[in-house]
Amino acid sequence: MQEFFEQVEPDSGMAYVVILHLSPDYDSRLTEILKAVTPLPVTQVTENVPVLPDHVYVVPPDRHLQMQDDYIRVLPNARPEERRAPIDIFFRTLADSHGPRAIAVILSGTGANGSMGLKRIKENGGGGVCAKPPGGFLQRDAPPGSTDLVDDILPVAAIPARLVAYHRSLGTVAI
Repeated sequence: MQEFFEQVEPDSGMAYVVILHLSPDYDSRLTEILKAVTPLPVTQVTENVPVLPDHVYVVPPDRHLQMQDDYIRVLPNARPEERRAPIDIFFRTLADSHGPRAIAVILSGTGANGSMGLKRIKENGGGGVCAKPPGGFLQRDAPPGSTDLVDDILPVAAIPARLVAYHRSLGTVAI
């Protein structure tokens, strides 16, 4: 995350939503860590908020986020599937709300969480980028079902520039 946000342009015109698959008891310091490496405002989402360009939104532990039009909704993880698939939930609602303006980025992971949401983004005309580990993917490290859906597999530091290029190719505001 640090390497990614160190490369993010402060005036890209895009909003960044960070979804981590965390234990409900984990005290994440991610908001503070990201504030130290990016000039963008970084907020842990604790209530429904409008999405603003050039802002970073972070999921809190024991919650999941959904996109609804130009708002991020924060909801408690009440059902088992909400605890298991917070990335899929967000990607699917992002795809439904923003169609071709949706861009999914997968920086890491070995489970299926994110694969179905990425598929929905692609079905709705959006884009997907997957981070390439420095040594390449090992069989056990490759996100199942994700790498064949993405448009690019890039080093983490190269992803922000690719997102900006995609955003500018749309000629509209991307989220």
